[in-house]
Amino acid sequence: QGVYLEHNLVLQDGLRLYGSFEGDESSLEERRDVWTNDHWTVIDAERKHRVLNMKNKTEVNGFILRNGLRDYTLQSGVTLDDSRGGGLYITCDDDAVVCNNIIEHCAVFWQGGGIFIEGSCNNTPAAPLIEFNVIRSSTGYCGGGIEIAGVPEGAPGGTDAIIRHNVLRNNADGGTSELGFGLELWTEYEDQCSARMGDFYNNIIIGFRNERDWNIDAADVWAWARNSVDRSFISQDWYQGAYLYNGCYKFDNPDKYNIFGSDP
Repeated sequence: QGVYLEHNLVLQDGLRLYGSFEGDESSLEERRDVWTNDHWTVIDAERKHRVLNMKNKTEVNGFILRNGLRDYTLQSGVTLDDSRGGGLYITCDDDAVVCNNIIEHCAVFWQGGGIFIEGSCNNTPAAPLIEFNVIRSSTGYCGGGIEIAGVPEGAPGGTDAIIRHNVLRNNADGGTSELGFGLELWTEYEDQCSARMGDFYNNIIIGFRNERDWNIDAADVWAWARNSVDRSFISQDWYQGAYLYNGCYKFDNPDKYNIFGSDP
């Protein structure tokens, strides 16, 4: 437990990081449920950089990650392309696990205020798993809470990330957000739906729809995918784009199993 002022930490392949112990445990199994304890381990990036970078077969479990920032308009030495992943940047998607964390007050200029997953760097079936997290008060132009990208230059891409049992709360405009305050799931390229699409289900998204400009197609969820986004509570809206072919939508996949606008 404790507050650690650290930033841009890198978890190399295979490293698993667990936090929020009281201090007298001898095994992970003895750690109290993080959602009922008051012994959180906090990593505070102090808006100097993103908080954590994850590689293959890594895990982050039991932390509060906060105050990450990647914004080329505010920070020197940062490019637009690197203005992603304020809390977590997952470089590849082989068996990375993000579980039992609070990610808060993180910001980017571009994609993935809370979490950014770059899924185009391999073609294995090993999926990243994002579950039982609270992602709140984070912002970005796309995917204020979570951005899943996987479109390599010039070819269809995608990632098969599993995102379930999370709460994405108040990942609001922040002055730049337009696409997917809660989630942007981007697995489409030039009117093609990727075979690797991800699953997003049993989540709660409570956010703010962008009201700066009625011409902006703003939504809490913005998905370019097949029918893989369902069974979630979404507080406001999501973008319903063009139908391309069976099971494939250019911008979104409206699904009858989602609940909109009512109390979750």
